[in-house]
Amino acid sequence: MPKLSLPGAAVLCLGLFLASAPAHAQQDPLDTALEYLQQNAKRLGLTQADLADLVVRDQYVSKHNGVTHLYLLQRHAEIPVFNGIINVNITRDGRVLNVGNRFVQGLAEKANSAVPSLTAIAAAEAAAGHLGLSITEPLTVVQTRPGPSQETLLSNGGISLESISARLVYQPLETGEVHLAWDVGIYTLDAQHWWQLRVDAATGAELDRNDQVVQDDFGPRAAAAGAPTEQAFAANRLERLLRSPDSYFVFPLPSESPLHPFG
Repeated sequence: MPKLSLPGAAVLCLGLFLASAPAHAQQDPLDTALEYLQQNAKRLGLTQADLADLVVRDQYVSKHNGVTHLYLLQRHAEIPVFNGIINVNITRDGRVLNVGNRFVQGLAEKANSAVPSLTAIAAAEAAAGHLGLSITEPLTVVQTRPGPSQETLLSNGGISLESISARLVYQPLETGEVHLAWDVGIYTLDAQHWWQLRVDAATGAELDRNDQVVQDDFGPRAAAAGAPTEQAFAANRLERLLRSPDSYFVFPLPSESPLHPFG
């Protein structure tokens, strides 16, 4: 993941900013985006320190209109800010269409540390405790990736369907502070939750969490004479899809098809 260094900074809230003039037609979209951020730093409320350490998180082109979508990740001491993304959309002819900003303003001053007090294993143990999970097998390091984020895979501890993941991130808080945290991923044994918990890298306190498994309720029509049947599930899904054609369903393993919801 290439590192980008440039003057500028970032704002705290999500924003939409329209470009006033096209960039060079043949310029690389990434260069166009960086140039736009430099030239509009004051308008965006940015500082040089906030844009001093950026990496490209994602970049792709929409085939139907040729728009290039760039997602730049904010870092401090080469450690990423959780969800600290600025996205820039570049038209086919090289104009900046809009910019969305979720950077932390004054990151270097707000970040509390770049060195964790807790190990990845200690952070995973703390995360399990916050989830009410009892580790039944000793946690061990399965794999590590060199770098400031200290990305680590741990054994499942008897509480996760997959190896437990851990990496260092910066977690913005509602107070305006930014704490170094371990981002711990645990896929619960019932396959109902794939938690991402940010636990303070100094104290083990829970700072934030999100669930990568989206829960759905098929409603009363999915039940027939008490227990739901495959036909009831299928009919309910069809009705919901007709109402929302842009939605989709995800079925956990080992379901063979949408008609086999019970595995």
